[in-house]
Order: sequence, then C-alpha cells, then structure tokens
Amino acid sequence: MLLADYIEIGVFSGKKDEARLLYLKKEKLTEEHKTFVITVDQRPTLAGIDPYNKLIDRNADDNMIDITNQ
Repeated sequence: MLLADYIEIGVFSGKKDEARLLYLKKEKLTEEHKTFVITVDQRPTLAGIDPYNKLIDRNADDNMIDITNQ
C-alpha cells in the first residue's frame, strides 16, 4: 500500500481531556515525507496524526502520543 494523502497533524498543550490546540494543519504524508518538525509558542504535551479521528481507523486510541521533555 502506497502512502500519499493529506492528513491533519495536531499539537496540543495541557492534559489530554483539557488539551488546548497549538497547531493543526493538513500535511501531505508520503513514504518519503513522514517526519515533521513543528515549532509552537508554548510547551506542547501531546501531538498526533488525525487527532480528531476524522478518518476511518481500526484503533483511534493510537493517533496521539505524549511529548516528553528531552
């Protein structure tokens, strides 16, 4: 299966149930372009692909990840 589609990428701050949107944009994901660097003006805590589950997905719980300080 070849990946080549526009999918929303979101970055959030705060707790998962109360997260505030910092960034949301449709980006074209392909096999060659699947890593993104996003700069926001506040410390993010969550990020993900299709964060509002608009696309059909067998496991919608794996779209978001916690961001840890490194």
